Amino acid sequence: MIRTLTAVALATGVALGGGAPAPADDPPAPAPNGLDRLRAFGRPTPGPTSSLYGAAGPVTAVDGQSITVRDWFGGGVENAKEEDDSGTGRFGRWVRRDPTKPIVLSYPGWEVDCHTYRHTPEGMVVTVVTGQEVVLRNADQPARRFAAAPELLQGTRHPALPGRKHCHLLPEVRVGDVVSLNLAGPLGKEECIGVAIRRRPGGRVPHSTVDPEFFRDGIDRFNAYQAHEERGTPIPDRFRRDLRRLRAFPPDEAPVVPLPKRP
Repeated sequence: MIRTLTAVALATGVALGGGAPAPADDPPAPAPNGLDRLRAFGRPTPGPTSSLYGAAGPVTAVDGQSITVRDWFGGGVENAKEEDDSGTGRFGRWVRRDPTKPIVLSYPGWEVDCHTYRHTPEGMVVTVVTGQEVVLRNADQPARRFAAAPELLQGTRHPALPGRKHCHLLPEVRVGDVVSLNLAGPLGKEECIGVAIRRRPGGRVPHSTVDPEFFRDGIDRFNAYQAHEERGTPIPDRFRRDLRRLRAFPPDEAPVVPLPKRP
């Protein structure tokens, strides 16, 4: 009798509780990051991939022999023109130069057709030709390590380095700096041959120790842009890209086109 009552009680409890607990579901698969989503709209690049000649982004690691950056871009941008900017050119909006053709964003091994793209402090928003927007966060970009060329370590000029001299040397770079790198070498074995620090969040970009006067104006510009982005400090007129574009031909300096002679 006791066994019968116990069985009935268990059955009633299961019925009232909605049955035995279901096994836990598998954890959901992580959502694809912005770079993977953008690649899904793209296509493989025809032909072999060429070696990189440059990289840009925040520094995630640096030592006496190499530098690692979270690279922002691929090989280049085709058919894009800047429609507007913040004065610094960092967070502008880019549209099609030829409206009958797409903007082509190129990455190592693949490319994607776009209508527009715009920069934000957190990354980049791309509108692909099918109309979808893809948010490409800075953290979505892969980190790439580049060994330093002997010339960079010695402070001498590499034959492939554009310009006269190095802007910055490797020991001057800190983790968190935003840099642009000059690269040279075969695909997959590119070496860093030049470094330019463009931002030092919360601080100031140091002036070049190799040739301070040659690089002074550019570094003052970087620091003016950073002060504007971080604290809202007005950008001096001489550094504002929007004013420079509007003043390409001041009225008193506009070229004079002679009138045609009468026959």
